[in-house]
Amino acid sequence: MKKRVTSSAKSKVSTSKETDLQLTSSEAFYDALMHRRRVLGRIAYGTGLDHTMEKYDWNRMALEEAMDLGQYLAAQNRRLDDTIQALLQKITDLESQLATARGQN
Repeated sequence: MKKRVTSSAKSKVSTSKETDLQLTSSEAFYDALMHRRRVLGRIAYGTGLDHTMEKYDWNRMALEEAMDLGQYLAAQNRRLDDTIQALLQKITDLESQLATARGQN
């Protein structure tokens, strides 16, 4: 299925000519990421993914990838929490500075 991904900032959807499926910009973005991952996989392994490849334990590989995903999500959540805390502290500091400046007037 071919998808047209437009570069226009105004475009919100892409269209698949075979099915007239309207893709959201998020779906088109995901499809582009998946295409990139497939290309990188072919470069790394010399072939595409095929269910007949018996040298791979797909369940084990999926489990390991899911475990990695959990670590990535936990790290990103910690990063976001740190950012939120830093911003809240900045707000507190600015409010304090504003209160001090108002008190001097």
